Amino acid sequence: MATLSELAKQYLKELKESTNKATTAKKISQGIKGLVYSTTNKPLSLEDRKKIVVSMRELLEERIIVEAADNTEYLNLIDQILKDVEGK
Repeated sequence: MATLSELAKQYLKELKESTNKATTAKKISQGIKGLVYSTTNKPLSLEDRKKIVVSMRELLEERIIVEAADNTEYLNLIDQILKDVEGK
């Protein structure tokens, strides 16, 4: 299984390359909720699922600082993914 950081990068790339970002955000949250540990085949803990989403946000925020880009839409979508992953 990929590391949590690698998954965050992969999901953020998928979100950024998508033409339908809202649908992709829902797909990402479903994908995160469906992840299992490769060693035990048990679902990822809520803590690890949240770590993936928080890492996505951190990666995006680093990019904002470096590129001075406006990524409000992405930040809002990541917030929605986190709420969905948390079951809120």
